[in-house]
Amino acid sequence: MLTNYLQERQQYTVVEGCKSDVQNINRGVPQGSTLGPLLFALYINDLPKVLRFRTTMFADDTLPTISSNNPQQLNTLANAELQKIDNWMRINKLSLNYKKNTFMLIKCDPQPVTSFSVNIGNNQIAHTNCTKYLGVILLE
Repeated sequence: MLTNYLQERQQYTVVEGCKSDVQNINRGVPQGSTLGPLLFALYINDLPKVLRFRTTMFADDTLPTISSNNPQQLNTLANAELQKIDNWMRINKLSLNYKKNTFMLIKCDPQPVTSFSVNIGNNQIAHTNCTKYLGVILLE
């Protein structure tokens, strides 16, 4: 039954009244479907097992967190772990939107941390002081 749900699907798009050719879909799940979020969760369920990050996942939102008392060690570790995420995603035929990803430094010490840079491959990840996760606003 699940095979029938995922096989022999097609899609097309309409932009300003112009319809594209119909294309076969050979991966993914139907958007807006009831089973879609569950199947996606099952698909990415092993991601936390390859990471040292503490990983919180809900539907298609993933929040990796990591801590260290040493900012330089944290920077090195975070970049190495993010590269693991990027590699895992590629192997599993998924991709990151690097521009939608940000990072925050939450610390007790009021001293500024200098030269902290987060990158995934050649893509620099933007630093933010505030972000929203599952409707909750997180502040640095």
